[in-house]
Amino acid sequence: MKTRILIAILAILLTGCQIAVSGNADMQTPIAPKTALYGNSNGNVANTAYILEVGDDIYIANQVAPSESALYRYNALDGSMEKLLEDCRGYLNLYNNRLYYLASDGIVSADLDGKDIKSVYEAAGHVGFIIYDDMLILNDQGICSIDLDSVQITDITDKRVYNINVGEDKIYCISLENVSPEVAESVERLDISDNVGAIYQMDLDGGNWELLCETIVTNLIYHEGYLYFLPLDAVGIQRLDVDTRKIDNISDTNYQNFNIINDRLVCSSASSIDILELDGALVRSITADEGFRDTAFNVTSRYVFYRRFASHKLCMLDVETGESCVIIQEDT
Repeated sequence: MKTRILIAILAILLTGCQIAVSGNADMQTPIAPKTALYGNSNGNVANTAYILEVGDDIYIANQVAPSESALYRYNALDGSMEKLLEDCRGYLNLYNNRLYYLASDGIVSADLDGKDIKSVYEAAGHVGFIIYDDMLILNDQGICSIDLDSVQITDITDKRVYNINVGEDKIYCISLENVSPEVAESVERLDISDNVGAIYQMDLDGGNWELLCETIVTNLIYHEGYLYFLPLDAVGIQRLDVDTRKIDNISDTNYQNFNIINDRLVCSSASSIDILELDGALVRSITADEGFRDTAFNVTSRYVFYRRFASHKLCMLDVETGESCVIIQEDT
């Protein structure tokens, strides 16, 4: 199977990628994920972290079709694209000018040119992780951490959890551990057992495991003192203040997924991508001929990336101009 790389120069939109834009036009300042302490943002990691921005370069773990799982480097300034290595399945993180990512046999690292590949953690299955300060925090049938300087592995918890987030020296996650019989019964009725649960927090060493909210949620993202999530028993996005435990309803729109670009939400419905303020106020709504339902967003300082699995395409949306185009398409 041959992979065709379509170089994206946003001034030249590909046929079929024209879009209509409505809403406020106050989008002139680039908005970036805050990743000063992180290898990637919580929002990207919640969406398998297939995009990582490093300076002018954007690293892409191609997951458009099952025939390939390679790593590409795309330069947004000149539109150049190069394939760096095979076997990259996402969870891209950066630490000390090295890339960390999930491969078929576990977590590995490489230099920024995709060379000098080293094994970090061996695993046979899907392992999600995020780098926080000098620790790699991973979820492999329980949470453990790896000190990236000493390479020491420390077990944090053997609880079954999903969607790990890190902030303010706390780990936030969703889990069905220790929920009430009523909640467990409601989840069983929904016939969903993976990637859903109540919201918990714990210290970085696993201490002080605590239930924050018994609402069953999915798509959990921590951002500056709040946990944003999609509740299963209601429509829309809600947020939880981790200090006061107060829950606010952000939007009543039936969104399927979301991410956070700095201080704005990027949300997908059946037919549009909406940019919202963190209080839910609409900034811009972007519609297209192909819906954005069931997509996983990754973000950089200016672009939103989303995948169209049916047509084997990876698309890039400029949040300043509202223009979208295909940058990777796999021939079948």
